[in-house]
Amino acid sequence: MAAHRRWLLMSFLFLEVILLEAAKILTISTLSASHYIVISRVSQVLHEGGHNVTKLLYESANIPDFRKEKPSYQVINWRPPEDQEKKFADLRHRLTEEITYGRSKHHTLLKIHQYFGDLCSQLLSRKDIMDFLKNENFDLVLLDSMDLCSLLIVEKLGKRFVSFLPFQFSYMDFGLPSAPLSYAPVYGSGLTDQMDFWGRVKNFLMFLDFSMKQREILSQYDSTIQEHFVEGSQPVLSDLLLKAELWFVNSDFALDFARPLFPNTVYVGGYWTNLFSQYPKTWRILSLSLETQVLSLWPWAL
Repeated sequence: MAAHRRWLLMSFLFLEVILLEAAKILTISTLSASHYIVISRVSQVLHEGGHNVTKLLYESANIPDFRKEKPSYQVINWRPPEDQEKKFADLRHRLTEEITYGRSKHHTLLKIHQYFGDLCSQLLSRKDIMDFLKNENFDLVLLDSMDLCSLLIVEKLGKRFVSFLPFQFSYMDFGLPSAPLSYAPVYGSGLTDQMDFWGRVKNFLMFLDFSMKQREILSQYDSTIQEHFVEGSQPVLSDLLLKAELWFVNSDFALDFARPLFPNTVYVGGYWTNLFSQYPKTWRILSLSLETQVLSLWPWAL
């Protein structure tokens, strides 16, 4: 325990050194609701820490009141061309209705990602925005791992990035360590960690189904990748997740089943501990040196 505390202290002191010089940081927010809240809080805290923050924001018509705030850092708003905007708005409305009434959940999810894939293509086509982002030469990009378009933006910019995972580990394969199927149930299986033989068979079959569905989801971005990346250098979307310098996972042991973690995983707080609140705000957001390539667990509320 003492050794762990010493390691945390050394990491914290090293962090203070690397943060003495203000960095140019890009944050990307193309999703709404809690996804937007996380990126906005991160952007604000980093800005208050003296960093030069720029946020790329999709100005959707379906925006809650908190998006109307006037942040003190730079915000680049973008939206599709006027003739396309109504089409996207109508599609979003239909998809929202389908989700509300629970119609064909996976089929609806595919259409949602197809919608975001088309929206992403619109953004990547904005030469003015993409050229501006390239010319800014950011030191780091912070993104929401659920926002798959942001991975393509970062790949275009060729920058290092930090990824925030706003769901529990098992929601999707994000390139993080997988728990053995013998005791960690697949997301949505309805199983627990106490499985008999047939429970494990079901879990394995659910895993195969889960994997196929995930490939279908990622394939909704194929046309966008083919359109905006030259042949021979077209990225594989699932591989881009592996390039993250650092992962922040919004999870807690109370919300997920036990699973193996990387040796350099650091748990920095949760619902049942006050440890997290003892650190300064900057430490809460960027808790370790990027060179360590760690996975850091953090609670929902900053």
